[in-house]
Amino acid sequence: MDIRFRTFNVLNPETETKRGRVTAAIREDKDKAYISFSYCSPKDKYCKKYGQLIAFSRVNMKKERSEIGVENLSITRIKGLLVEDAFIRGVPWMADIEEKHLR
Repeated sequence: MDIRFRTFNVLNPETETKRGRVTAAIREDKDKAYISFSYCSPKDKYCKKYGQLIAFSRVNMKKERSEIGVENLSITRIKGLLVEDAFIRGVPWMADIEEKHLR
């Protein structure tokens, strides 16, 4: 039950400059994948280990993660889940972000 991490730079839609970062924790179990996110706002100082720690703790809590079939696991799908998760959590600096703004 390994956990992989993927960090996305969030770009400002108007200027294409970096607005913040999001770390995804991905845990695969047989036929399912569990994904959770931690958000580093433009006001925060980015810390890779801290972002991974938050995402790691969330991926192990049922209410804090998304669940998809392993066959549907792709970067595009993860980006879609990220945008959806940010909307549900009400992350204000992610309100106007679409998948195309994630690198």
